[in-house]
Amino acid sequence: MHTKNFIVIEDDVLMARQMKLLLEMENYKVHVYHSAEDYLLNSETSPETPYIYLVDLNLPGLAGSELVKVIRYKDKVAPIFMLSGSTLDAHVRQCLEAGADDIILKPFNPEHLLLKIKNARLRLQFFLKSNMDF
Repeated sequence: MHTKNFIVIEDDVLMARQMKLLLEMENYKVHVYHSAEDYLLNSETSPETPYIYLVDLNLPGLAGSELVKVIRYKDKVAPIFMLSGSTLDAHVRQCLEAGADDIILKPFNPEHLLLKIKNARLRLQFFLKSNMDF
């Protein structure tokens, strides 16, 4: 199973570009969307292709936490990381209750992000190999 497909949903164009570059340097195939609506209208995800998601909490329009609920409804196992500049317990709780696996605080250390992604990717690969009828 190929789990190097990545979806970044981030309204800050510069940050989205930097994340895309960082991930592409690690040989990920990256799709970037700048709002929840942009993702919902233009993504071509399919259940047969596993994705890893990076979703900003404070998106314009539909909030990132609401988008995560939509993604989680469609995909029960995809690793979802939420990005936020807030350390407020209420925001962290909001992300995790929406179905995110982890929250990554901005600004983040690129090396730490890549390690979290690597760990999530390995868990997803293991799950997909052990559940081929998934």
